[in-house]
Formats: sequence, C-alpha cells, structure tokens
Amino acid sequence: MVVQILGAAAGGGVPQWNCACRQCAAARAGLLESRTQCSIAVTADERHWVLVNASPDLRSQMVQFRPQPRSQTREAPIEAILLTDADLDHTLGLFLLRENELPILVHALEAIKQARGSRQSTKYTFT
Repeated sequence: MVVQILGAAAGGGVPQWNCACRQCAAARAGLLESRTQCSIAVTADERHWVLVNASPDLRSQMVQFRPQPRSQTREAPIEAILLTDADLDHTLGLFLLRENELPILVHALEAIKQARGSRQSTKYTFT
C-alpha cells in the first residue's frame, strides 16, 4: 500500500490568509514550507487511487500529485473519495472534481451524506 500525503495543515493551510502568527509569517518569508490543508491519497497498486477527503486546496494538491491524467484527457487520477466527515475543509474539493470526464465514487456514512444534502449526480456516485 502506498500513502501519499497531499496536505498536512489545519483548515486554511499555512500560511493562513488572515494570520500573522510566527508560523504564518515564517512561511510568507520562505523560512518555513507552506502547506495545504490535510488530505491523503491511498493506493494498493499505484494505478487506482482513493482520496481521503477533498480539501479546498485540492487543485494545487492535484498539480503536485505524482500520478497525472493520461494525455489529452480530463480524467483525474482519483477513482474514489472517502469522506471522513462533512466539514467544508474536507468536502469543498468535490466541486473541482465535477470537471472530471468520468464519475467519481464517493464513500461516506449516511450521516455525512445527509449533512451535505448530497444527491446522486452525473459526476458523483455516493455509496
């Protein structure tokens, strides 16, 4: 199994746009590495990837993601998403994935689906 860390910061990332703490100031000055919000990608075969949560930083995370879309496609290298909760920090990235050519399977507990008000769509298949 391979786990790729896509982001390891709390909500807002580092630096946060509205924060001047030492950590955020150091990241702005280049003394500390900037980080996106927490998310990981997991695979058993390095071809089929599952994303754990879809942070608002998903676009920049996918640009840095090792597996890239096949040439001349609009397919994300992610086949499924596992939502651990309904927090916006873990679900807003779903909006970005609606641009994928193929539907993406989203796994979530019923309580999470109800909290998001989710319905079946042409781009997401909720289980």
